Amino acid sequence: MLGAQKGARGSAAKLLAAHPYIRYDPNAWGGRHAAAWLADHGIEPTVLCDLDALEAIAMLVTDGMGVGLVPQWPGIERFAGDCRVTPLAGAAYQREIMLLTNADADRPNMLDILAKALAR
Repeated sequence: MLGAQKGARGSAAKLLAAHPYIRYDPNAWGGRHAAAWLADHGIEPTVLCDLDALEAIAMLVTDGMGVGLVPQWPGIERFAGDCRVTPLAGAAYQREIMLLTNADADRPNMLDILAKALAR
């Protein structure tokens, strides 16, 4: 998803061309997805900085420092304030998260509760 200040107008490509890009570190797993999306769309934004902290990227965008291309995650609304959030299409850029546990867990009921909470 693309994050920009709430009043920002235009397509993702136009916003990335018109504003400094607060880049999700391309060495991070999620940052590689953002870099792939940009490359696949032929977009080369002006990079303000690289960060591997999604919360920090969201807060900088909220403060008007630029735009960010980050995954949608539960709780982003706590950091993104009055940002405009634009989902970007493309299954190739989606990420799937799985819960990996020991088959003989000491606390299976707690794992069930966690799995149900994550499924929401």
